[in-house]
Formats: sequence, C-alpha cells, structure tokens
Amino acid sequence: MARVDKKYTGKTAAGNKKRKPEEGKPSESKLVESKAIASRNKVEHPLLTQAKLLLNQGNSSEAVKLLLELADKSPAFERAQLLAQASQVTRVFDKKKAKELADQAIEADPRVSLGWMALSMVLDELRKHKEAVDAAIKALDGTANNSAKELVDIGRHLSRLGEGRRSLEAVKKGWHLSKGAIELATYVLRVGLQTADWDLVEEITKKLYTLHISGKSKQVGETPRTHL
Repeated sequence: MARVDKKYTGKTAAGNKKRKPEEGKPSESKLVESKAIASRNKVEHPLLTQAKLLLNQGNSSEAVKLLLELADKSPAFERAQLLAQASQVTRVFDKKKAKELADQAIEADPRVSLGWMALSMVLDELRKHKEAVDAAIKALDGTANNSAKELVDIGRHLSRLGEGRRSLEAVKKGWHLSKGAIELATYVLRVGLQTADWDLVEEITKKLYTLHISGKSKQVGETPRTHL
C-alpha cells in the first residue's frame, strides 16, 4: 500500500533511488505498492488504509471509490498510480471501466509503468493481444525509474503474453538492479527456464543452493521444467 505523511502534502518520494524489493507474488486483485506517495515516517494515508480494509473485506467497489477520491486530490504522478491501482481492482468486475481508468492513469502521467501495466492486463482479458503486448512494452521502455520488482513484474507479464525475448530482458534488468535479491529469484528463474537462458538459470540456481545449504531457507520448492 502507498504511504504518506500524517498531514498529506502531495509531495513525492520519486527521487529515492534505492528501493527494497517486495516479497510474494503480485495479486491482480490487491492494491499495488505505490512508490510515489511514501514518506520518511511511513504513515499510511487514511483513505488508503480504509481502501485496503474494504478490499480485504471483499468490498472492491467501495475501495475503488476511495482510491478515486484520493486520486482527485493528488498531483499527476501519484494520481496516475492511484488510477492504475483502481483499474486493477475494477478489472475483476468491470473490464470496460477498468480500461477507462487505465487510460486516465496514462493520461495523468505516461511515465508511470503501473498505468501501462493496468492497460495491458485489461486488454489481454478483452482478447486484444497485440494491444496488450504494445502496452506492456511501453511499461518496460517508456516509463520512468522502474524498480527492480516492477521490472520483474513487467517481465513476468510479457512472458504470459508470449513475448519471451522482451520478458527475459525485463527480468534480467530487474535481477541485476536488485543485485540478486532473493525475493525475486524464483520469478526470474522461471522466465530463465522458459527462455532457455542457461547462464541465468545456473547463476540463480547456485545462489539458491548456497543459501539453502547455509540454512537460510525453510524448504525446497520445485520449479517446473515441463514447459521447455
């Protein structure tokens, strides 16, 4: 969830260069971490807190209303992220509205990759494959300061769209930007296997093995190779 100062000022922290990768598989029905509205004391904005609570309770439509209310009060960069978040939630129950929100996010600030990703996902569900690929590539090529996790998420989405070369490009950028963050390893490994990048597969496998034998993992998970 995005976070802001106790007194919301609309100021961004987009200038921060270092970001810690998030853990876990991204959910299309949950709010996405917003890098733009964060602050030093990390106090969550009340509207975002309420939106998160409503979403956890399954009340997606009311959560979207709160996101849009906050978006209306926010500068362009934050507005784009909030609209993209609203689009991702809305896509579950209203794809037409979700596309409109994604378009508004891009209009607010086309540098925000979340907007292009939201648009790509809804276009994919509307069976507009080429347009979905184009939007995902714009998320990779035409946006500002993607974090390591954002790059990996874009790559995973491109992989699902069948764009193996660009998918591999994105996840490798994210992997190297994160300096090999273990939280991203399995996602990058899967794309490496799908695209037969054996050097990348060997690098990640060795790292996972080293961490496991040193007692830094709780269990061994299997990564399927049957799709090769």
